[in-house]
Amino acid sequence: MSKITKSLIHTFTGRYAFVIINLISMMTYARMLTPEEIGVHVIAIAASSIIIELRLIGTGSYLIKLKEVKKEDTENVLFVTLCISLFLGFILLSVSDWLSDFYSTPGMSAVIDILFATFLLSPFTAVSQSFFARTFNFKTLASINVLSALFSFITTVFLIQIGLSYLSLAIGVLASHTFQFFAHFFLKSEMVSWVPKPGNFKSILSFGGILTIITFINKGLESIPELVLGKSLGTDASALFSRGLGAVKFSNETVLGFVSPIITPYFSEAKRNGEYATQAFEKASSHVTVLIIPILLSLAVVPDLTISLLFGPQWLEASELMSILCSAFAIKAPTQFLKNLLIVEGKELYILLVKLFSFLIFIILALTLGVESLLKMAYAFAFAQIVEMAAFYFAVARCINFNFKAHFTKQLKSYYIALICMLVTFGLSRVSESLQLSLIAEAFILAIVLSVTWLALIKVLKHEVADTIYQLIRGVPLLKRLKLERFFLN
Repeated sequence: MSKITKSLIHTFTGRYAFVIINLISMMTYARMLTPEEIGVHVIAIAASSIIIELRLIGTGSYLIKLKEVKKEDTENVLFVTLCISLFLGFILLSVSDWLSDFYSTPGMSAVIDILFATFLLSPFTAVSQSFFARTFNFKTLASINVLSALFSFITTVFLIQIGLSYLSLAIGVLASHTFQFFAHFFLKSEMVSWVPKPGNFKSILSFGGILTIITFINKGLESIPELVLGKSLGTDASALFSRGLGAVKFSNETVLGFVSPIITPYFSEAKRNGEYATQAFEKASSHVTVLIIPILLSLAVVPDLTISLLFGPQWLEASELMSILCSAFAIKAPTQFLKNLLIVEGKELYILLVKLFSFLIFIILALTLGVESLLKMAYAFAFAQIVEMAAFYFAVARCINFNFKAHFTKQLKSYYIALICMLVTFGLSRVSESLQLSLIAEAFILAIVLSVTWLALIKVLKHEVADTIYQLIRGVPLLKRLKLERFFLN
């Protein structure tokens, strides 16, 4: 079995264990806390998330991209990251009271005070995570992520039970970071040093600088709706948008999450071996879009069902905006890994230009239309996603020898499958409504029927993901004994 296939199996297993824990966490918190309580945490996270993400300045991708990594490289990266992280952490701490007053939400400052501790821990774990990713040791990474999520969930639920309300969510985040810190301390490679030493500033900052700005923009796109709505319509509006976007991102990252960690290492290895990174991109992209596009467009048909199951009926106001966002993410899906491709090709500047352009469009729409209602904010966010997709294609056309005809031909199969899945979802939802089935029964029937429909369609259309599934089944002894791979043979 190839290194890539093994990595996929480990990330698949770990990611879906993480997804299950995350799903249970979201469902539990949404029922134990009110929208107003969660809104306090959401606004605090939104206000600080930009700085939280900036602290790592793209150093993970820097270590992955290096042709050869020495222990000295990890020490230099740790020094730069730690200095920047602590500097940003103290800035956030100094403005926490002002942010609390600005949003008239006293609890915000306490949440930010708790999150400050993560600024000390993250640089150490980030260096170790990057080295594990570079060496395709995703089994260890997956184990750490799953166990830290479980530890965070147990801690948070316990704290909510004893009455700490929204503070429980912040302490849960800190608990996760603490667990990861100690796990990486005991499991990190001998090549990874946790002794920060100054050096190689120019290379690290010149590479990480562009990715830092890109990260800033990405977090801005996610945080601005919650910040604007929190100020104009209140903490409950901020929480509703967060839950609607969260449901879409949860569905999106359920698929993307298990392949995203290996994409940049996969493209980089292909390039180091003298292959075309664009070919690796096409293979990865077609494998992912055939999964994520049908899921997103099917969910867009039944948003009430999704929101009710995930968060409960008190969050149904987020249903309509969820449909809008699902559609936008589905349209944008084929460009998901273009950023990784541009990084590997050394064209990070183009990513920055694309992100700046779409960010500017969104800022204008959010501050003019988005302030009026949740729905208008959703349309503003969705439009910015479509603009970003178009801009990425334009950038790739300018700087990479990219076969657009082959790309779009492959992606059409994903949309054909998605269209049929949407029609099946619509029909089943109408039948379920007429029979007055419970939410759980409707969801179970949809999951079974859509899974069978999807498998039949990839077989009929001869999509290349069928061959990958065949290889994965042959790699799992139990599934191989059941002879399930026969279905995927041409």
